[in-house]
Amino acid sequence: MLSERKPYKSDLDDETYLFILPYFLLAPEDAHQRVYPIREVLNAALWIGRTGSQWEYLPHDFPPYKIVHQQLMRWFERGCFENLAHDLHSLVREDALLEGVPTVAIVDSRTLQSTPESGERAGYDGGKRRKGSKIHAAVDTMGNVMTLLVTLAMSKTESRSMTCAARCSRSLVTTLMSLSPTRGTPESSRRLMLP
Repeated sequence: MLSERKPYKSDLDDETYLFILPYFLLAPEDAHQRVYPIREVLNAALWIGRTGSQWEYLPHDFPPYKIVHQQLMRWFERGCFENLAHDLHSLVREDALLEGVPTVAIVDSRTLQSTPESGERAGYDGGKRRKGSKIHAAVDTMGNVMTLLVTLAMSKTESRSMTCAARCSRSLVTTLMSLSPTRGTPESSRRLMLP
């Protein structure tokens, strides 16, 4: 077990920890195989995410980086973060007096320039004259991210927009708006037909 340590800015506060704990309990909190507290594993993952550091540089007052990485992969595989994000999204919408499930999705994409090390993962976007990856995002009318899709930069925006919308599987999206790739303003948006 870990001894008491000085908190980092990225650490979870008590209220947040108690709220998100049920999403990350794949086994009981006092399971015999658990050596490190879930809170410390979450804090270590948040520290990595906040600092952008390499796993090997995780401070020694956290659980070992291999344990943290392994548990984080289990949570990703089980959809723990997706479930939490979906429920938070619904709560935010209900708090704004909207339906919990959005019916409109706005899809846009952006090409991010890559580094030479990207190799095969990067494509060339002729319109933007950039080599890199294209990020397609679907958001609701409040700007909350519903889904993200990362592709090669050379992929067609409209077909990927449909793929991105299809990934909004938990929502009842009936209208899909796509921003014009050239102007990018809401006035130039166009309605896409959903399957």
